Amino acid sequence: MKSLKTIVCGGLIAAALALGGCGASGRSAIDDGAPPALLSVQDARRVAIFDERGEQVTWERLLSDAAAADAVILGEQHGHELGLSAAAALWRDLIARGGVPGDGRASAFRGALALEFIERDDQSRLDDFLAGLSDEPTFIRRAGRSSDGPTGGNWSAGHRDMVLAAKDAGRPVIAANSPRPYVRLARTKGFEALRELTDDQRRLFVEPREMPTGRYREEFEKLMGAGGEGVTDAKRSNIDGLFRAQSVWDWTMASSMNDAINRGHRPTVLVVGQFHSDFRGGLVQALDIIRPGRRIVTVSFQSEVSRSATSLPSDHVGRASFVVGTGE
Repeated sequence: MKSLKTIVCGGLIAAALALGGCGASGRSAIDDGAPPALLSVQDARRVAIFDERGEQVTWERLLSDAAAADAVILGEQHGHELGLSAAAALWRDLIARGGVPGDGRASAFRGALALEFIERDDQSRLDDFLAGLSDEPTFIRRAGRSSDGPTGGNWSAGHRDMVLAAKDAGRPVIAANSPRPYVRLARTKGFEALRELTDDQRRLFVEPREMPTGRYREEFEKLMGAGGEGVTDAKRSNIDGLFRAQSVWDWTMASSMNDAINRGHRPTVLVVGQFHSDFRGGLVQALDIIRPGRRIVTVSFQSEVSRSATSLPSDHVGRASFVVGTGE
């Protein structure tokens, strides 16, 4: 079974266990050098791909459906080399498929990249790097990036490659997530405390209009050990607080995607921990509520499914629009 830290991103489970968050900072990437190179694009495409019915499909089918979507959600397993490489290859192929300004094509690629792992208050630092006003070591220092840690840090090889591809193509990169202080406030004090903040503070997060339901909540409860008897009032209160925090992340990222789509960036491609999006997770639910009718493609990169698989295990059917086998 995957670790809780791998399954639930952003440090909520980590907070409950008094550990660091997803991609917790280790040694600075300035000291360690750039993250390791990814697999080649050709190798990264050599994966097994299945649609939501469990039927095997081609890389071209995945690419075509993603290109036609409004929102593409890439649900990753943090730090998994082939999964990160495949996600980066898909993003580069989307750019190449649409073309970039100045290459002579009738219509250039207008998509955008969004990242769970960069928070809204770092958007200006990210924009400075994309515009060439700062170099990579400066961005890493200013935004607190790290390529170290048990899940590859918050500036992993895959994320870095996608940002550099966007920079080369002149495409925006969106710092999609809520800063941790506001998430922590929602967890400990509730949504009412968020409403007391200033307008400038409130621009950095989105309060959920509705709380996620269904399998997403049920799986969250299981991960937090809420099943069966013996759940104390204190534990229940803690679990409810963690789910409030998780939902602030979901709604903030969904809103960031929706805003980008409204600016004409189709598709907007978000890279996120897969718990947020698998089986219509809270992120997908929030995006559907914010703007019903969006064409959403979800992709789940699964190390439990072999890259040479010819059939999809039944427990993965319906997990996402596409399940990508990255195992072995």
